[in-house]
Amino acid sequence: VNGETQEQAAADLGNFIFTYFGPTPKVLILGHNVEFDISFTKQLLEPYEIMFKIHHVKLDTASAGLIAFNTFKSDQLFDLVGLEKRGDHDPLQDVKYTIEVAKSIRLLINSALET
Repeated sequence: VNGETQEQAAADLGNFIFTYFGPTPKVLILGHNVEFDISFTKQLLEPYEIMFKIHHVKLDTASAGLIAFNTFKSDQLFDLVGLEKRGDHDPLQDVKYTIEVAKSIRLLINSALET
C-alpha cells in the first residue's frame, strides 16, 4: 500500500504468502522480467527473514512475448493482446495485465494446437 513502511509492506506480503501458500511454500512466480520482481521481493523480505522459496520454473511474459510476438516490451505486449493503454505506473494494473498476456499466449497456443 502506498505510504507504508518497508517493515509493514514486508509483513503484509509475508502474511499474504503464509495465508495462501502455507508456512513453507515453494512459489512458482509469473511476471514480466520476472528476475526484477524476484530481486525486489528478496530485497523487501530477506531483512526480516521471511523470504519464501521460489520454484525453479519461472514464468516470464517478456521471454514468452519475444517467442510468440517478437517483442518483449510490456506496453507492446499489452497492446497486442488488446489491453487498454496504461496511464501512470500502477503495479497492480501491471500484474493484472501480465496475467492477461500469459492467458492470451496460452489461448493462442491452445488454439493453434486444436487446428
